[in-house]
Amino acid sequence: MPFLIGDTLEQREARIRQFLDDRERAIAILLAAADFERTVRRAIFHLSKEEKTPTKKKLASERLTISRYPKAWRKFLSADSLRLGVTAAQVKAGLKNVDVVISDYSGLQSAFGVRNSIVHGVESGTSEKEARKTVEVILAGTRAITEYAKKQGKLLTDRLKPGPRRGTRLRRKAEQPQH
Repeated sequence: MPFLIGDTLEQREARIRQFLDDRERAIAILLAAADFERTVRRAIFHLSKEEKTPTKKKLASERLTISRYPKAWRKFLSADSLRLGVTAAQVKAGLKNVDVVISDYSGLQSAFGVRNSIVHGVESGTSEKEARKTVEVILAGTRAITEYAKKQGKLLTDRLKPGPRRGTRLRRKAEQPQH
């Protein structure tokens, strides 16, 4: 039951909630958190105007935690990094930081605290009520990022289109001044 790139948000949410229904609450929390982290990274890749491969490498080198996502989001999607490619739709919609896109970012941080307790063996599980709340808060964060990207004209289920590689004829041609 793996997540595939083309799976819709609704399909992923249904798979995660099924683990809650099957009384495998810890797995539901871990899957929701993994899906959130995947969604944040895909949003950065899709919204960034920089070449995808260097962006992926830079982002992979970042040690991201829930408290570091806002800084990474700003770093990769700041006006400086978008200055050459901001679209009219992005200007109109306004580029927002991830902790603004997700209205309950402090709740999300608490939910990741539950996730961390499970991952690091502090807790082996959680009550059904707390697990449902944790999963729903994380899924709401994922949904907010997905909807934000969609407003920016990007579907996170789309495959990433590689940009021209450095040194290729296409890039050199794009860099030549137009007369």
